[in-house]
Amino acid sequence: MEDNGCGICEEDLKEILDKERKSIGVRNTNKRIHMIYGEKYGVTISSQLEEGTVVTIRLPLKINSKKQS
Repeated sequence: MEDNGCGICEEDLKEILDKERKSIGVRNTNKRIHMIYGEKYGVTISSQLEEGTVVTIRLPLKINSKKQS
């Protein structure tokens, strides 16, 4: 997901994924993805002030090899 808004400063980005806060949804989602799929998967956020923010959720691709009739 990407936006072209005002962006998020570096300090706030660290707080979103690392620190205890009242709003814990993104941090909990990231921790659960790490627990289930491993450290190479999860939520990343990159942002440039006055340019916007990109949120990426990385999950493994599971392909079902059984053919359905």
